[in-house]
Amino acid sequence: MKRAHRLFLFLPVAVLSLYGKGDVPPSDANRPDPKLLKQLLDAISKTLTAENLSRQSKFGRTVFRRLTRAELQHTLNDLLSIDIDLSEVLPPENSSSEFDTIAEKQGLSEIHMRAYLAAADAAIEQFRQSMVMFGSNLGNANSHDAKNLPIVVAGGDYEHGQHIAYDPQANTPLSNLFVSMMQKVNLPVERFGSSDGSITW
Repeated sequence: MKRAHRLFLFLPVAVLSLYGKGDVPPSDANRPDPKLLKQLLDAISKTLTAENLSRQSKFGRTVFRRLTRAELQHTLNDLLSIDIDLSEVLPPENSSSEFDTIAEKQGLSEIHMRAYLAAADAAIEQFRQSMVMFGSNLGNANSHDAKNLPIVVAGGDYEHGQHIAYDPQANTPLSNLFVSMMQKVNLPVERFGSSDGSITW
C-alpha cells in the first residue's frame, strides 16, 4: 500500500475514533454541532466500510497471525515469571523469506492446537512450582507505618483465592512469610531475619 493511501485511511479512522468517543475536542473547548458531527462521522464510516469491502474483494480478508513458538514462550515466561523452554513441545515454524511471522505461511493444525494445550499445561505446572511475592514496605504511607503490609503471593501451590488479615496489634513479622516460602521449596530453614516462626494458610 502506498504511503499516501495509508495516510488516506489513517486520518478518517483517527477522526472517527477520537470524535466518535468524544475524546476531542476537550470538554472546555468549543464543540462542533452534534447534528453536523453525526453526519460527518456517518459519512466517514460509510466510506471506510466501502473501502474495506473493496479491499476484501480484491485481496481477501486479513489472514489471522498466531504467536510463533518463540513469541508464545516469551509471553508465558513474562506473564507467569517462569523460565520454560517450549522448543521440545511446540512444532517448528514454517519459514517464508527467512521470517516465521508471515501469516499466510503459518499453519494452524490439530497438531498445533494439541501442542499449545501441552505448552499451557507445562507452563502452569512450572508456575505452580514457582512463587511470586508482591507488596509494599508501608502499611500506611501517610504515617510511614511499616505494619500491616499489603502482600500478594502467587504460585507455590498455595491455596489461593482468599484474603487473609492478621491481627493488626500482633504484628506478624513479614520474615515469617519468607520462612514459609523457603520451606515450601524444601529448604531447611527455621528462621530468617526477625522471624519468630512461619505462616500457614
